Amino acid sequence: MAARDGDLASLTAMLDARPDWLHARGKPYEWTLPHAAAQRGHVTCVNALLSDVMGWAEFFGRRDIVEMLTRHSQT
Repeated sequence: MAARDGDLASLTAMLDARPDWLHARGKPYEWTLPHAAAQRGHVTCVNALLSDVMGWAEFFGRRDIVEMLTRHSQT
């Protein structure tokens, strides 16, 4: 798994080709891609995944979500 391995290029290519994989969950804990990247300390992958979430929040006018993610990224 690209997120688990910290392979940002493969992760972004994979999600460009299959955006639905953003919702994939892995066994045994049913982790999402951000969980897998965070567990291994791959900051660049976590940042890219959360930036994608923030982009969608902005697109849908969810300023509350954008502000929350911004606050958490500054801590």
